[in-house]
Amino acid sequence: MHFSGIRIFPGTLIQAQAVKEGIIEENDSLLNPVYYFSPDIGREKLNNVILEGFEGRMDRIFPPSQGLEMARAMNRHGFYGLLWDRLVYYG
Repeated sequence: MHFSGIRIFPGTLIQAQAVKEGIIEENDSLLNPVYYFSPDIGREKLNNVILEGFEGRMDRIFPPSQGLEMARAMNRHGFYGLLWDRLVYYG
């Protein structure tokens, strides 16, 4: 499962970049999601930078699986609906 990166769509500049870098082939089907990660940064480093940037923020969730855990916990306490609404209101 991917938590970061840029989804590659046909006919976009990021598709051209990914082809140029050998990440995908020009005629690859992008029907199933394919994500671009810069070879200069790498997936693990990018995820660590995101985690560090979100540290201490109540209105940010990373990785997305953490949001699912929070939603389940809130459901057990009677809260339903959009998790975002509950996270933004924490005052």
